Amino acid sequence: MKQLDFDGEEHDTRSVPRPTPLNAVQREILRYIGEHGSIRSVQAGEIVHAARQHQYSDGHQYWSADGLEAMKRLLARGLVKRDPDKRGRWLIA
Repeated sequence: MKQLDFDGEEHDTRSVPRPTPLNAVQREILRYIGEHGSIRSVQAGEIVHAARQHQYSDGHQYWSADGLEAMKRLLARGLVKRDPDKRGRWLIA
């Protein structure tokens, strides 16, 4: 089966893998950026940890690292970009 892209070229639909849907945490991170304009990795990590089943009392020490990993996954999908003016901030791509 073939499908036209935006440029009018035909592509075999079986050869193009479908992207996996965003999970609830990724949608919440993108929603936060939409409402506030940007997000820091530590804020994304707080969202990640809030959604987890198991809450740990010392979990806040991992917010920045876990948030950075979440943002890198969104960056790989082309959904976010780093803020060129403010170090550590992420924007909608």
